[in-house]
Amino acid sequence: MGENGDARGTVDRLTDAEAAFWRYVRFGELPPRVLPPEMVEIVETEQPSLSVEVPFDPGPHAG
Repeated sequence: MGENGDARGTVDRLTDAEAAFWRYVRFGELPPRVLPPEMVEIVETEQPSLSVEVPFDPGPHAG
Protein backbone atom coordinates (compact mmCIF):
# COMPACT_ATOMS: atom_id res chain seq x y z
CA MET A 1 0.00 0.00 0.00
CA GLY A 2 1.03 3.59 -0.54
CA GLU A 3 1.89 5.96 2.27
CA ASN A 4 -1.72 7.26 2.42
CA GLY A 5 -3.14 3.76 2.86
CA ASP A 6 -4.30 3.34 -0.72
CA ALA A 7 -3.45 0.32 -2.85
CA ARG A 8 -2.38 2.37 -5.87
CA GLY A 9 1.11 3.15 -4.66
CA THR A 10 3.04 5.67 -6.73
CA VAL A 11 1.46 7.61 -9.57
CA ASP A 12 3.25 7.59 -12.93
CA ARG A 13 3.27 10.94 -14.75
CA LEU A 14 2.67 11.07 -18.50
CA THR A 15 5.20 12.62 -20.86
CA ASP A 16 3.99 15.49 -23.05
CA ALA A 17 3.79 13.14 -26.05
CA GLU A 18 1.73 10.58 -24.10
CA ALA A 19 -0.61 13.27 -22.78
CA ALA A 20 -1.10 14.62 -26.33
CA PHE A 21 -1.89 11.11 -27.58
CA TRP A 22 -4.49 10.42 -24.89
CA ARG A 23 -6.01 13.89 -25.35
CA TYR A 24 -6.41 13.08 -29.07
CA VAL A 25 -7.92 9.67 -28.25
CA ARG A 26 -10.47 11.24 -25.90
CA PHE A 27 -11.41 14.42 -27.78
CA GLY A 28 -10.33 13.82 -31.38
CA GLU A 29 -8.83 16.50 -33.55
CA LEU A 30 -9.17 20.05 -32.26
CA PRO A 31 -10.71 22.73 -34.49
CA PRO A 32 -8.31 25.28 -35.98
CA ARG A 33 -7.20 28.09 -33.68
CA VAL A 34 -9.20 31.34 -33.85
CA LEU A 35 -6.91 34.12 -35.03
CA PRO A 36 -7.09 37.63 -33.49
CA PRO A 37 -8.66 39.22 -36.62
CA GLU A 38 -11.44 36.61 -36.44
CA MET A 39 -12.26 37.33 -32.80
CA VAL A 40 -15.35 39.32 -31.82
CA GLU A 41 -15.26 42.16 -29.30
CA ILE A 42 -17.59 41.63 -26.36
CA VAL A 43 -19.53 44.57 -24.94
CA GLU A 44 -21.02 43.93 -21.53
CA THR A 45 -24.37 45.54 -20.84
CA GLU A 46 -26.56 45.76 -17.78
CA GLN A 47 -29.67 43.64 -17.47
CA PRO A 48 -32.76 45.56 -18.64
CA SER A 49 -35.29 46.59 -16.03
CA LEU A 50 -38.20 44.19 -16.38
CA SER A 51 -41.62 44.87 -14.92
CA VAL A 52 -42.47 42.72 -11.93
CA GLU A 53 -45.50 40.56 -12.63
CA VAL A 54 -47.36 38.25 -10.30
CA PRO A 55 -46.76 34.79 -11.78
CA PHE A 56 -50.21 33.48 -10.82
CA ASP A 57 -53.35 35.28 -9.67
CA PRO A 58 -55.95 32.88 -8.25
CA GLY A 59 -58.64 35.56 -8.41
CA PRO A 60 -61.75 35.74 -6.22
CA HIS A 61 -62.30 31.96 -6.32
CA ALA A 62 -59.19 31.16 -4.25
CA GLY A 63 -59.91 28.96 -1.27
